[in-house]
Amino acid sequence: RQDQGGHNFVRGARQYRRDRQGPTKLPASVDPTNFKVGETLANSKGAVVKREERYELLQYAPLTDEVYKVPILIVPPMISKFYVVDLAPGKSMVEYLATKGIQPFAVSWRNVGRRHADWGIDDYVQSIVNAIEAVRNITGSKQVHLVGFCAGGIATTLTAAYLASQGKIGYLASMNINVTVTDMEHGSPMMSFMSPELAKAATANIRRKGYLSGTDLAKTFAWLRPTDMIWNNFVNNYYLGNKPPALDLLYWNLDSMNMPAGLHADMLEIGLNNPLPKGEMTIMGAKVDPAEITCDAYVAAGETDHITPWPSCYQSSKLMGGKTRFVLSTGGHIAAVIHPEGSPKSAYWLGENAEPDADRWLDNAEHHSGSWWQDWRAWLVERSGETKKAPRRLGNTKHKPIE
Repeated sequence: RQDQGGHNFVRGARQYRRDRQGPTKLPASVDPTNFKVGETLANSKGAVVKREERYELLQYAPLTDEVYKVPILIVPPMISKFYVVDLAPGKSMVEYLATKGIQPFAVSWRNVGRRHADWGIDDYVQSIVNAIEAVRNITGSKQVHLVGFCAGGIATTLTAAYLASQGKIGYLASMNINVTVTDMEHGSPMMSFMSPELAKAATANIRRKGYLSGTDLAKTFAWLRPTDMIWNNFVNNYYLGNKPPALDLLYWNLDSMNMPAGLHADMLEIGLNNPLPKGEMTIMGAKVDPAEITCDAYVAAGETDHITPWPSCYQSSKLMGGKTRFVLSTGGHIAAVIHPEGSPKSAYWLGENAEPDADRWLDNAEHHSGSWWQDWRAWLVERSGETKKAPRRLGNTKHKPIE
């Protein structure tokens, strides 16, 4: 490297001072300079067509003259901003789906504060049920493709199981869960650090505050993978004096949200006691069983995921009662999901989840170059019914566009 006469350390000291004044106090992982939500990010055309206290429902504008009758509803994690599904043009999941004639809707969760402390998993499942009803009403479709990411995948699984308990599993054309662990016997590394005593203390502390801050959660995720998420940035920013990379997915990752104390307690209960596979989970007063989710399912996982390891996702996929297609994508946690076409390094492994364990599945899976979105699109289209003219307006008389 070229001798910089110590200027790298001067720049590094300035960056260190800025980072210490930031919310996480960790070395910056992204240069935020050129990112602005609604301009460089989250700029697909659409409208808010329903607003409740816990969420907004977004409908995206069609990009084809005709659309498939069955729409898709995407549910991000309850601790994440919606625009992970709508990054820059060419990297947007909703843009990709719309260009293929699939009608995309997405949930945008509220960023909670102290007064929302009591919101729990029942409240979030009820919100998803309400959103499904709104999507069915707006599109006139009896069925909806339901998609969830990470914690949103847990919530959508519980929603589907609840619908099944009410005799309404026919509302779903398919279940699609990404980087999601629902069988905690094969769980996340985060839960391995959590004893019942530690969980009790954490719950009491968060209950006093009313929520778990997004900043604290971001730090926890970073320390799960310190070499990549912390020390590489430390060397790059402070020793070499370089700016951190300008990556849209990293910018979104730091734009985190809070988790209400009630939901935090419920998620710890799910993680520690693993009630879902045992048939011991109650949602809105109903016993739920994932085996009653009999619609077809598409389950995606990330090869290098450190939060929801792919073998755990594979075992979780076996809880549902329908026919399940499992795909393993190159990339880490959300990067494996938001994986548009075009990268020469992209690849995925594909197969049904018939093997008893993940290693056996991988031995028999088909390897493909490119993005798994290609296979997913074709799979969705097979279950999306006929085509019809694209709607000229968003929403309808009952759900008028709000903004």
